[in-house]
Amino acid sequence: MRLDWKGVRLDFDLYLVLDGERIGVRDLEGLKKLLATGDLDLSASSVGLTSDQLLRKMEALKGALGNVDYEALEEISQILEQKRVLVHGCVRGLKRPSVAVDMVVLKGDSVLLVRRGRAPYEGYYALPGGFVEYGERVEEAALRELREETGVEAELVEQFGVYSDPNRDPRGHTISVAFLLEYKGGKPRGGDDAREARFFRLEKLPPLAFDHSEILKDGLLAAARRGLL
Repeated sequence: MRLDWKGVRLDFDLYLVLDGERIGVRDLEGLKKLLATGDLDLSASSVGLTSDQLLRKMEALKGALGNVDYEALEEISQILEQKRVLVHGCVRGLKRPSVAVDMVVLKGDSVLLVRRGRAPYEGYYALPGGFVEYGERVEEAALRELREETGVEAELVEQFGVYSDPNRDPRGHTISVAFLLEYKGGKPRGGDDAREARFFRLEKLPPLAFDHSEILKDGLLAAARRGLL
């Protein structure tokens, strides 16, 4: 959940954890669509998930509720929204850096990029990445954001840098932990706030948003040390 208050960006999300599955408001919207249409692939893609991810969330809810219907999902959504408002009231005014992750995902001599679907840098290409959720390890956040934004599966190789310039993100002070990953499978597709996801050959890269050219350069040095290039 992203809020702006007096120039301070506050990022938080609320979700249920059932049988190890995180189920948030966006997930519930996908599950509602699944109940309404019966189309698993369409419902999953509408909220930036894979079919397997959405199915696991539905099974976790069934395990907790015994039976899942639209009214139950709507009630859970309302509860999470009420809690979000309460949390907003508690955290409002705190001025702290946000923590994010950025990923350099290599496939041979190509790197995975996403085209941003929202400001800042809307329409520009960037490394896959996103904000770390409360209670989440940065390694977990990297793999989650990669799946949500691109649908790609990859293996973590190493954490190669931390980028903390207060001016690196026009929305506010954001510290990014950068990871090198090796592609393992999946067809890239845009999801979450990514309009598009695709591999680019390293010699034919578009201009990158934020400080991602610097992060990519450092990631490629790490890959060379690992013998991946």
